Amino acid sequence: MLSPVNEPRIPAVGGQPRLTAAATTTPTSAAIAAPTNLLVPLSQHRLSSYQRWEKITQRHKSLLLAEASVGAIGPLLKLMKSFYKVVSEGGDEAKEARKRQLLHRRILSLPNGFQGEPLLDNRMQIRFFQSQPSKRMFTLGGVNLLTEKSRMEEIHCRHHSVSKVVLPAGAEPVELIRVLSSLMSSFGINAEVHQQKLTFSCDEPVWQGLNGQLMMRGQGQRLPAGDFVPIKLAEVHAWQDPKGWLFSTHSERQKLLPQIKGVIAQLTRQLNQVSSLLSQQKQLLEGVKGQLGAAQLESNLLELNNLLTGNTFSQRIRNLMAQANASRNQTQSLLK
Repeated sequence: MLSPVNEPRIPAVGGQPRLTAAATTTPTSAAIAAPTNLLVPLSQHRLSSYQRWEKITQRHKSLLLAEASVGAIGPLLKLMKSFYKVVSEGGDEAKEARKRQLLHRRILSLPNGFQGEPLLDNRMQIRFFQSQPSKRMFTLGGVNLLTEKSRMEEIHCRHHSVSKVVLPAGAEPVELIRVLSSLMSSFGINAEVHQQKLTFSCDEPVWQGLNGQLMMRGQGQRLPAGDFVPIKLAEVHAWQDPKGWLFSTHSERQKLLPQIKGVIAQLTRQLNQVSSLLSQQKQLLEGVKGQLGAAQLESNLLELNNLLTGNTFSQRIRNLMAQANASRNQTQSLLK
């Protein structure tokens, strides 16, 4: 076993002697019992550097998000204003209809993403700035589960797992909604009445996982009996969502104009907020980068110079090189 190092034996000048038997002693029980992994505390300067780097990283991400939001909302707002103008001008001619369709397609095809996730939700709001994400709403195509029946019916639904409920005989819509809510809750789906229709709502990840359909079966009253069949989901678009906009007829265009105007106002407000945030984050980022003042910098450089000169760091390095066969614990003790 290696012996403790006697540091005063290292000469100040000249070549370094080899480690001889005279320089070694029998290891004590305390040395044997010493832990092999010693925890070395971080210096205050390194700890403050890590904290400063964390702040810079967080604010840099906020800066990237704000820049991406400005880059997405700016072109979208410009297209929305052009679309509002074209719709308000009216005209049923083929040329005017093609112009409206072209602008609508361009609105839907604009890039909308940040780090692999959608930037704007279906209500034209920046998702990362919303405390409560917007829900996706949908109905079951071609199925009315609120129909009152004289016999009870067992309903099964499958999505990753199978859930089932019994719709009571002669139950009113309020009771049926309560039962259906318990059926869908295991999948992260809520049931409610929206515009006098049974409507379901869920978060964006759940909606993407459904992929436009639900596997269901019944007992031949409201749903087919036997094997599970895919029930198509019809999305209920929010009024801000361009996917649900209709503008073929004059009445549809008149109804659509206030919606486009509302979206323009909403996008303008968000653009102003994000632009203000962008400016603020740039200032904060510069402030964090430059928060080490001249006096503190000079003090840190003086302390570093003291550590690198004289009988401190350089002497310990010479000792370390001379005792190349020292243990890890002994090496750490030399550098303390």
